[in-house]
Amino acid sequence: MRQLTILIVVLIFGVKLQAQNISFVATAPKVVAVGERFQLNYQLNSQGSQFRAGNIANFQILAGPSTSNSSNISMVNGQMSQSITQTYSFYLLANKEGKFTIPAASIVVNKQTYNSNAITIEVVKGHAANNAQNNPNGSQENNTTQVSDGDIYMSLSANKKEVYVGEPITLTIKIYTRLDLADLQEPKFPEYTDFYAQDVEMPSNIQLERENVNGTIYHSATLKKVLLYPQKAGDLKIKSAEIDAIVRKQVQQKGRRSIFDDFFGGGYQNIRLPLKSNSLTIKAKAIPVQKPEGFYGAVGEFSVTASVDKSQIKTNDALTYKIVINGNGNIKLVEDPKLNLPSDFDVWDPTTTNDIKNTPTGTKGHKTFEYVIQPRHAGEFVIPEFEFSYFDLNSKQFKTLKTEAFNITVAQGDKSAGGSNQIQYNKEDVAFIGKDIRYLKTGNLHIGTPSTIWVKSKKFWLIFVFVLSLFGLVFWMKRKQIIESSDAVLSKNRKAKKEAIKRLKQAGRHLKLGESEKFYEATIKGIEGYLSDKLNLPIAEFKLETAIQELKNRQLADSEITALQQVIQECELARYAPSQALSDLNQVYSESVRLISEFENQIKRKKIKP
Repeated sequence: MRQLTILIVVLIFGVKLQAQNISFVATAPKVVAVGERFQLNYQLNSQGSQFRAGNIANFQILAGPSTSNSSNISMVNGQMSQSITQTYSFYLLANKEGKFTIPAASIVVNKQTYNSNAITIEVVKGHAANNAQNNPNGSQENNTTQVSDGDIYMSLSANKKEVYVGEPITLTIKIYTRLDLADLQEPKFPEYTDFYAQDVEMPSNIQLERENVNGTIYHSATLKKVLLYPQKAGDLKIKSAEIDAIVRKQVQQKGRRSIFDDFFGGGYQNIRLPLKSNSLTIKAKAIPVQKPEGFYGAVGEFSVTASVDKSQIKTNDALTYKIVINGNGNIKLVEDPKLNLPSDFDVWDPTTTNDIKNTPTGTKGHKTFEYVIQPRHAGEFVIPEFEFSYFDLNSKQFKTLKTEAFNITVAQGDKSAGGSNQIQYNKEDVAFIGKDIRYLKTGNLHIGTPSTIWVKSKKFWLIFVFVLSLFGLVFWMKRKQIIESSDAVLSKNRKAKKEAIKRLKQAGRHLKLGESEKFYEATIKGIEGYLSDKLNLPIAEFKLETAIQELKNRQLADSEITALQQVIQECELARYAPSQALSDLNQVYSESVRLISEFENQIKRKKIKP
């Protein structure tokens, strides 16, 4: 008894009206035929009063307004909520052709007046679409299994037939029917040769809508929408689409029919109709040949920003330079920008991320490029402004955008980590010698008489001895190179960093494509390959414990050895339990690059031979 009392109290006092915005919406068929009856509904998601309909003078009111109410009680996380729907319905008859607008209706909710949307209905002279979709008795079906060409068909249409290369086209595949459509099977959509294709998200359930096609009313449904970006100029073909439509048709039966036939669906059968759409030809025009610098294939409307994560840094540390391109167009096809950085900066391949959405009007969102940059020398540097050019479809011209420049202060880092105490020079400090203007010599000139036997002169023998010595030096260096190249261990040791950079660049490409598992695998191979080559450990017998002990034997920094172990353990764990975010992958990538550079510098500094 006590539990029943508690339940009643909860139902009376615990049920709350679901907090929501008031919605008052008018719905009706978009198109009807003269003499056809149809329904006009006004739906409110609350309790209202003082309903006033708009002017419906262009239609005959057969009945209404009738009112219906429905409510729904739900419980989420132990809290009950209630939603209410109130509907006002009119039953109308279309008497004349034309396109008529019914003004907004009004209603009062909690002493506040709300207006619905106005609604436009087109009345055509043609026949109404078959209402078998909503009429299981099929009273409007012809008593035959024959289907005419105009009863059902498939259409392929594009919002534009003439575009520039890279300009988006919205391709729509629809089906039109005047029959009772039961199912659609085995769709075969065209291959979009010469186009870059992106599907537009569609509802999971196909919705049928009324549509006027040359005076005939059909039920139409959109099967697919695709954004197509032409990749070359010329007349580009889009082949037909195909699908099998299953329709219900009334069949002629011999003898008397039972009154229960219609009720239980008797007298009908499913008919399979193979449908094939039309094909299309799109004319793609080439964008102007003279493209400005900073053009990376962008067509549409864009903006660009750039940023750095720090403006003060030490040598051999890394900073991140980020470029974000935002807009509407072929943003996913924009190529990696080329940076104009100081020559004292080492730069790695960018990490690319996309945050975009495909809509019927194009691809919208932003694309981000993140560059890891490592200064090698101390000083004051400038990352110049980045120029980004795109082809604007409105003005049919190229537009160039510029970001701000960034001043970077690079302080000298730990010289012991730099691998050298020698004086360092910037690349800009290197000057060409011997290209200054040579002035004519003035004054008295002494012209001597040349010796008849030049071979006996000192000048000849000096040149002869110099050439002979130079030949001997070249021969000695070449022989040394052959000996060193034959020593596989020494060769691997010298090329260890170069090979590691190649492997890490491969990891960077997997990171750019979002292939996290392949990224971790390539990163581990890059680190282990470097340690194998540098420490003379056969890769077939490579063990991390052996490599760690060898690094300790060479008296390398314990903190860096610990960081190396953490990176490898993180990669191994992520390969079998991939749950890291993209920012974590970027951190692993940057740390791997830093560690290899650090080990290379420390090994060189200690001058330990393998």
